[in-house]
Amino acid sequence: MTIKEQHVNESQLDEVAGLIENEKNMINLDRDDVKSVLVGKEGILYQANQDEGVENSTFMKEFFGALKEKKVVQDCTSMLISIAMSPEDPLMMEDIEIIHDFLESINNESLEVKWGIKNNEEGGRMTILTICTKATT
Repeated sequence: MTIKEQHVNESQLDEVAGLIENEKNMINLDRDDVKSVLVGKEGILYQANQDEGVENSTFMKEFFGALKEKKVVQDCTSMLISIAMSPEDPLMMEDIEIIHDFLESINNESLEVKWGIKNNEEGGRMTILTICTKATT
């Protein structure tokens, strides 16, 4: 699995909102959610696509396991998680537990988290996009 990393700030609001917004969202994220994570802040956008033949839970464990090791993630004050998935292969309770365990590992009581789930327009593979930001000083 390859995780793409891209520096982001409010100047990329339109670009990032375009990655997030989708009229087929099951749990909606919109431009206002992206705005709350980016305006006055900067950080990193992490994105990965599920490899063929890899189960959702395995992919999510690898992705979130890699993220929790990153200093930017541990130090962030705002986080947005967008999961695009196939309607034929929905998230199970154990998948939600993976997200919950990841968020607990951040150990930041003031962390603001926005998250959403949408149908993946690229087919059956899952894609996870996570933005981790902190206010600029």
